[in-house]
Amino acid sequence: MPMIAGTMCGKTRLRLAKASMGSDAVSDASDFRRAWRLRWWGCLSDFADIDLQRRRWLDPENTNPHWSYVEFMCSYLDDLLHDRGYHWASNEGLITEEEVQTVAALHGLLDRHAAPQGDDYDNEKVLNDPAGTRS
Repeated sequence: MPMIAGTMCGKTRLRLAKASMGSDAVSDASDFRRAWRLRWWGCLSDFADIDLQRRRWLDPENTNPHWSYVEFMCSYLDDLLHDRGYHWASNEGLITEEEVQTVAALHGLLDRHAAPQGDDYDNEKVLNDPAGTRS
């Protein structure tokens, strides 16, 4: 992947965005930024809504893998942040430093969280884990 001063070049970023979001969804850098921010806000919103998590993660009729602890974490840490945190996103102009500081505590909590007994697939234990909440 071509890198310039630690950031992806525009053509590479656009190619990756088209591959991950569909070629019709992204036509330029501003589209990429808008699409990335919508996904970012979606992830944060999903994490902030415990009622949504309980309703979807614990639904025995649910067959959509997105509605699980594993997929919430993967969508945020891997798919959105590429397991590199916010530094790269800030360098790419996707997020401001003020926004990074605003979500830093939540990001740290998510990045450090481990499912109870190492079982990422037990949604009920994850939802009832006191280590996953902040007072």
